[in-house]
Amino acid sequence: MTEQYGTVFRLFLDNGQVIPSDLSTYTSQNFKRLLATEFLNRHWSSSTYNSYRRYLRCYCEFLRLE
Repeated sequence: MTEQYGTVFRLFLDNGQVIPSDLSTYTSQNFKRLLATEFLNRHWSSSTYNSYRRYLRCYCEFLRLE
């Protein structure tokens, strides 16, 4: 599972879309916008989009609990 998290964040970092270290200032709309942009630009299938969304959501939940 950690590999998938790395893939998701590499995707955003490689595109210059840095996710802030303070996630409390980031809204769900910001994440949705990031994913939607990548979905359109990379022509992802809906299952790829949903996988990335789940990985990102799970990681953010981990950060929130920490």
